Amino acid sequence: MDTGDFFNQPPSIAEKTLYGYLLELVRCQPPETVIDCYRQLFIDGLGYHDDYVWESLTKVVTLRSREDFRHILNRSWYIAINPWLEDRDRREFIPALVKLFSSQPCGVPDSLTAVKLRRACEYFTNETQDYWKLKLLAFTINQNAGNVLRNSIYRYPFLYEQALNYGYTSAEYSEKISRLRHQAEQAYQQKLRRYLTEGESDNPTQLTPTQIEQAQQEFTCKVDGKWSYQEQAKRLRDRVRRAACCREFKETQLYQYLSVSKGLSLKNFNEALKDFLRNLLPQYNSLRPDKAAIEAMCKKLLDWLIADKSENPNHYTFDNLLANLGASRVVGVILKIVLFCREVKSYVEECFNRLFRHYGSFPESQTQWLVEVFEHWNLATAIHFPVGESATATIS
Repeated sequence: MDTGDFFNQPPSIAEKTLYGYLLELVRCQPPETVIDCYRQLFIDGLGYHDDYVWESLTKVVTLRSREDFRHILNRSWYIAINPWLEDRDRREFIPALVKLFSSQPCGVPDSLTAVKLRRACEYFTNETQDYWKLKLLAFTINQNAGNVLRNSIYRYPFLYEQALNYGYTSAEYSEKISRLRHQAEQAYQQKLRRYLTEGESDNPTQLTPTQIEQAQQEFTCKVDGKWSYQEQAKRLRDRVRRAACCREFKETQLYQYLSVSKGLSLKNFNEALKDFLRNLLPQYNSLRPDKAAIEAMCKKLLDWLIADKSENPNHYTFDNLLANLGASRVVGVILKIVLFCREVKSYVEECFNRLFRHYGSFPESQTQWLVEVFEHWNLATAIHFPVGESATATIS
């Protein structure tokens, strides 16, 4: 049975009993008690003080396949997580709830149910993306979780929605993650503002003061001494409305907009950019550049600039740009695309998430190049997309 079949079927009576019990448990008991009950039920699997609940769990784990039970485990954990996300006092218990999966079960399994439960939990932690999402959510709350890249996700709110949502997530959960992102972005921007304007010693970034100053200059500078990033993007939006066809727009106007005019080893990048744009979506060449065509072109451009969609994402162009331009100027190029076509801002986050997933288990000491990019993107979006300010400039 695949995921679609599982979610198209109503839960059994035993599953409803289990879910109902967990909902009441979370509603009525303190988090410490809830975590202890979850451990007894799902991790140890040696019986439970409520026989009816234990019989229901036994039926579920016996009748459901390992793949199906993975979804039941996931839902059971989110029954506790969803309300705890709303409560600042209980939110801090989410990492402990997630950590149950990595804890050693107590006692020797004394029944087939115990054996199946432990195998199911092992499968859940070793073979599914669901557990990875739970761990990432825990890392956004526990800011002292270790030194691999994925443990630092709390510093990068722009990754939350891509990294923490899963394919069959509920609208309620997605809304909670969006609020968590909003709160984290707001807190970061407030700390950054105080640091920059009031000279507070607490630097909210992982960048040095010199790097912050250089990034500020990059993201607020006048292009060719005349136009700000925002003004240059508006000029291009005005021009695209007058372009006769996509070929003219991408090979002339878009190329001029994105090509880098100063710095070392830029000729190779500009030539590669010209070749890429020339071959980009040739089926649109003779058509006028409408909103759909512009968005499609920008997404393909971001795949090329940052990372493609393959299992081991290809980011050769990104590496080459970082080596020759540095993080602030590379992020500046990406920012120009987003300011021109606001609709692809979330797609940039998707591209960054590909790299985050790929390098998530690497020590931060080996991924400083990516940390610098994420930190510069945080800074760029704080300047150009402050929390609470809606983006109204779009392609029409």
